[in-house]
Amino acid sequence: MTASVPVPETGAQTFEVERFAWTAPDRLELEGRWSGVRGVRFVRPTLVLVAGEDHRRALALLEHKPWPAEDGASWVAAFPWAGDPMEADAGELSVAPGIAVRLPAPDLPKGVRRKSPAPAPPAAGPAKPRSPSGDQGLIQRAAATEKAQQELATQRAAREALERDHVDLRRRADAAVRDRDRAAKERDAALAARDEAVRERDSVAVVRDRLERERETLAAERDDLRGELRSTSEARDAVMDARGAAAEALHRVEAERDAAVEERDRLRNARDAVDDVVARAQAERDAAIKERDRLRRRLNEVARPPDTAAAASEQLVRLTARLDALTAERDKLAAERDRLAAGVADRGLSRPPAPSADPGLIDDLRHQLDEAVAERDEARLAAETAEQAIAAPATEATRPLPGSDPQPRWSQRVAALIAFAIVVVVLLALVLRAVV
Repeated sequence: MTASVPVPETGAQTFEVERFAWTAPDRLELEGRWSGVRGVRFVRPTLVLVAGEDHRRALALLEHKPWPAEDGASWVAAFPWAGDPMEADAGELSVAPGIAVRLPAPDLPKGVRRKSPAPAPPAAGPAKPRSPSGDQGLIQRAAATEKAQQELATQRAAREALERDHVDLRRRADAAVRDRDRAAKERDAALAARDEAVRERDSVAVVRDRLERERETLAAERDDLRGELRSTSEARDAVMDARGAAAEALHRVEAERDAAVEERDRLRNARDAVDDVVARAQAERDAAIKERDRLRRRLNEVARPPDTAAAASEQLVRLTARLDALTAERDKLAAERDRLAAGVADRGLSRPPAPSADPGLIDDLRHQLDEAVAERDEARLAAETAEQAIAAPATEATRPLPGSDPQPRWSQRVAALIAFAIVVVVLLALVLRAVV
């Protein structure tokens, strides 16, 4: 079967139907070939089936999109269907604006028979363009019918809405009557409440006046308390400033105390080191004094001429005076040391365990003391040598040899005595240097 539709001033497009039937109860397929559609772009196909005054409209499924328009090529479109298959008298297919083609009645599914024979479709062939005043196509008629049905449904819905509104208005009127009665009761209750409120207002006015007077009193007290708070804040700020100054002074005092403690420890270390050196020097001095006394007794026992003995005694007295002066200087230094120690003790600082003194100072003092001891031993050895030299001729002093001159023996004794005195002076100088 072949169907055609004209397009004004562009030529004719024809569609040859090859298959138009239900392939399933819910699916209707149309297959055929187009001609004269070169350059035309199809939109989603629309199918209208008419059975007497009834008509059904359906849009094509998207599985064959975009339904290409090619001359002589197979063209397929499938349409959904709801309900039983329809015994249509005719159909119309629209694929683009201005392109609509009439279709024969579709074939019913197997096992379903038509109730009446379908009218024969019009003869295929070129159709002339329909004038605007002519009969409307099936699609336009279907659209008009749908519009009428929609308007009817709209009017029915409006009528139902009016009926619902009428019922609602009656219900609201009844509710308004009930609200009016309730409002009247509430008005009476409100009037009674108003009278009660007037009475309470009068009593509240009295209370208000009393509270106003109390408020003024409290405001005056508040101002007084604010003044006291301001004074307290100023005093607190002054106290905080004084506390900050006291804290700074405390930090300074603590720093001075730490410095004094360090100075005290240093002086104690130095004093302990000096005490050790002085103790050793005193021991050396006592040994030197004993040695001096022994040598003095030894010299007194030796016989010598009166003038030479006087000179030696005078020299010995000078050496003794020098030794006494050195001893006094040493005692003066010891007293100064004790005074410094007493000054440190008067500061009220408890004496902690004495830390170790400076190793370099102690090693230096020990080295000097060892040198003094070595020089003392050398001087003692020289003195013993001189004593032996003096003692050797002493036994022969009263008995001069025949033809010998005794003057050389006295000269030797005086020289030995002078050497001994020099040794004693050197020894005392070493001891004094060790003490200092």
